[in-house]
Amino acid sequence: ITQSQRSHDKLQDLIQEENSPFQPPQIVLVSPLRRALMTATELFGKLTPRPKFVAIEALREKRTGMECDERSDPLVLEKEFPHVDFTNVKQGLPLVNKGEDNVSVRKRVKTYLENELPHVSQDFVAVVSHKGWLRELRHTLKTLEDTDCITVDFDVHNWHQTLYGNAELRVANFEWSSDTHQLRSVIERSVDNAIITTDIITAQSSKNPILNFVENIVSSIWEKILVPIK
Repeated sequence: ITQSQRSHDKLQDLIQEENSPFQPPQIVLVSPLRRALMTATELFGKLTPRPKFVAIEALREKRTGMECDERSDPLVLEKEFPHVDFTNVKQGLPLVNKGEDNVSVRKRVKTYLENELPHVSQDFVAVVSHKGWLRELRHTLKTLEDTDCITVDFDVHNWHQTLYGNAELRVANFEWSSDTHQLRSVIERSVDNAIITTDIITAQSSKNPILNFVENIVSSIWEKILVPIK
């Protein structure tokens, strides 16, 4: 909870900056595992206005067969988390088999990235998932980059191999083509770097061409916040 509180405080710093291009999420898409639901609630439950919370089966952690990676019955969970919509989880899709390997998780991630996430109606979205899920997301993005399907800009060296910290917040822009809904580009920054950039933009004159360039980048980043839960 302490880590989640720190991330919540950073998020507040980011969205409360004067003239900040970053907006609080309108919807929180969260894994149905209890630890993810708790973290999502701690991070975003105190925001005003409060975003919509939706549990998504496809966002759950790699189903290793260990008890910690099994989810509870959604009827039980919705009593503990009445602010979360568990309709998707009750449908039981996609079917996640016990003992799945990394290849299976990557396939699940790729399917969600291609078929579901582009059709979320809200513009400012928080995604709360797990270390394994996000690892396979980065591997999927790396494959797309290597095959010249998308452009990727991260502020992390060897970004496709780096594991995020527990309850770490990152801000990213996912851009899809308007006609085919195919992913075209991803820009991702740590919240600290996003805050620094916002401070520079706010403090300096807009006539500076370098700052204009930075501002154009930041203004294009919308609130896809990826939160790993170990």
